[in-house]
Amino acid sequence: MQNDEIPYGPQSSWDDFAEVGYERLAGVLQQAHDQAAKGKGNARHANGKPFLKQPIMEIGRMVGPGYQTGQIMKKAQEANSMAGRGDFDAAKAELLGVINYAAAAILLLEERRKSPFYGTAL
Repeated sequence: MQNDEIPYGPQSSWDDFAEVGYERLAGVLQQAHDQAAKGKGNARHANGKPFLKQPIMEIGRMVGPGYQTGQIMKKAQEANSMAGRGDFDAAKAELLGVINYAAAAILLLEERRKSPFYGTAL
Protein backbone atom coordinates (compact mmCIF):
# COMPACT_ATOMS: atom_id res chain seq x y z
CA MET A 1 0.00 0.00 0.00
CA GLN A 2 1.32 3.45 -0.91
CA ASN A 3 1.42 6.21 1.72
CA ASP A 4 -1.50 8.06 0.16
CA GLU A 5 -3.79 5.05 -0.24
CA ILE A 6 -6.88 4.75 1.93
CA PRO A 7 -6.40 2.08 4.62
CA TYR A 8 -8.89 -0.75 4.48
CA GLY A 9 -9.74 -3.67 6.70
CA PRO A 10 -8.14 -4.93 9.91
CA GLN A 11 -4.78 -3.27 9.18
CA SER A 12 -6.44 0.14 9.16
CA SER A 13 -5.44 2.61 11.86
CA TRP A 14 -8.98 4.03 11.58
CA ASP A 15 -10.38 1.02 13.40
CA ASP A 16 -9.64 2.75 16.70
CA PHE A 17 -12.16 5.56 16.19
CA ALA A 18 -14.32 4.87 13.14
CA GLU A 19 -17.62 3.07 13.28
CA VAL A 20 -17.45 -0.42 11.85
CA GLY A 21 -17.93 -0.20 8.12
CA TYR A 22 -16.88 3.48 7.98
CA GLU A 23 -13.12 3.03 8.32
CA ARG A 24 -12.38 3.97 4.71
CA LEU A 25 -14.50 7.12 5.00
CA ALA A 26 -12.52 8.06 8.09
CA GLY A 27 -9.33 7.51 6.09
CA VAL A 28 -10.46 9.90 3.35
CA LEU A 29 -11.46 12.53 5.91
CA GLN A 30 -8.08 12.17 7.60
CA GLN A 31 -6.33 12.68 4.26
CA ALA A 32 -8.37 15.84 3.65
CA HIS A 33 -7.37 17.10 7.09
CA ASP A 34 -3.73 16.29 6.42
CA GLN A 35 -3.83 18.12 3.08
CA ALA A 36 -5.12 21.25 4.82
CA ALA A 37 -2.95 21.00 7.94
CA LYS A 38 0.27 19.54 6.60
CA GLY A 39 0.20 19.57 2.81
CA LYS A 40 -0.77 21.83 -0.07
CA GLY A 41 -3.28 23.89 1.88
CA ASN A 42 -0.85 24.66 4.65
CA ALA A 43 2.08 25.34 2.35
CA ARG A 44 0.17 27.65 0.01
CA HIS A 45 -2.35 29.42 2.19
CA ALA A 46 -1.73 29.16 5.93
CA ASN A 47 1.11 31.66 6.42
CA GLY A 48 1.33 30.39 9.98
CA LYS A 49 -2.37 31.06 10.63
CA PRO A 50 -4.88 28.59 12.01
CA PHE A 51 -7.56 27.28 9.62
CA LEU A 52 -10.23 29.71 10.83
CA LYS A 53 -7.98 32.68 9.97
CA GLN A 54 -6.89 31.46 6.53
CA PRO A 55 -8.28 32.79 3.21
CA ILE A 56 -10.56 29.75 2.87
CA MET A 57 -12.54 31.19 5.79
CA GLU A 58 -11.79 34.91 5.61
CA ILE A 59 -12.92 35.29 1.98
CA GLY A 60 -16.08 33.38 2.81
CA ARG A 61 -16.75 35.80 5.65
CA MET A 62 -16.41 38.70 3.22
CA VAL A 63 -18.53 37.37 0.37
CA GLY A 64 -20.56 34.50 1.83
CA PRO A 65 -20.58 30.73 1.43
CA GLY A 66 -20.87 31.10 -2.35
CA TYR A 67 -17.09 31.46 -2.31
CA GLN A 68 -16.61 28.00 -0.87
CA THR A 69 -19.37 26.41 -2.95
CA GLY A 70 -17.90 27.93 -6.10
CA GLN A 71 -14.49 26.51 -5.21
CA ILE A 72 -16.12 23.12 -4.61
CA MET A 73 -17.65 23.20 -8.09
CA LYS A 74 -14.40 24.32 -9.73
CA LYS A 75 -12.30 21.70 -7.97
CA ALA A 76 -14.80 18.93 -8.74
CA GLN A 77 -14.81 19.89 -12.42
CA GLU A 78 -11.01 19.95 -12.48
CA ALA A 79 -10.87 16.55 -10.76
CA ASN A 80 -13.22 15.10 -13.35
CA SER A 81 -11.04 16.39 -16.19
CA MET A 82 -7.88 15.09 -14.51
CA ALA A 83 -9.40 11.65 -13.96
CA GLY A 84 -10.51 11.61 -17.59
CA ARG A 85 -6.88 12.13 -18.62
CA GLY A 86 -5.77 9.35 -16.27
CA ASP A 87 -4.17 11.72 -13.75
CA PHE A 88 -5.77 10.04 -10.76
CA ASP A 89 -3.39 11.38 -8.10
CA ALA A 90 -4.07 14.98 -9.12
CA ALA A 91 -7.82 14.26 -9.26
CA LYS A 92 -7.68 12.82 -5.76
CA ALA A 93 -5.85 15.91 -4.48
CA GLU A 94 -8.52 18.17 -5.97
CA LEU A 95 -11.29 16.10 -4.41
CA LEU A 96 -9.60 16.29 -1.01
CA GLY A 97 -9.70 20.06 -1.54
CA VAL A 98 -13.43 19.75 -2.23
CA ILE A 99 -13.85 18.14 1.19
CA ASN A 100 -11.89 20.96 2.83
CA TYR A 101 -13.92 23.67 1.09
CA ALA A 102 -17.12 21.89 2.11
CA ALA A 103 -15.88 21.81 5.71
CA ALA A 104 -15.09 25.54 5.50
CA ALA A 105 -18.61 26.22 4.20
CA ILE A 106 -20.09 24.27 7.12
CA LEU A 107 -17.93 26.21 9.59
CA LEU A 108 -19.01 29.50 8.01
CA LEU A 109 -22.68 28.52 8.23
CA GLU A 110 -22.21 27.61 11.89
CA GLU A 111 -20.57 30.99 12.54
CA ARG A 112 -23.42 32.80 10.81
CA ARG A 113 -26.07 30.90 12.75
CA LYS A 114 -24.43 31.93 16.04
CA SER A 115 -23.89 35.56 15.05
CA PRO A 116 -26.34 38.12 16.47
CA PHE A 117 -25.56 40.28 13.41
CA TYR A 118 -26.46 37.74 10.73
CA GLY A 119 -29.23 39.07 8.53
CA THR A 120 -28.68 42.68 9.54
CA ALA A 121 -26.74 45.40 7.75
CA LEU A 122 -23.37 46.04 9.34
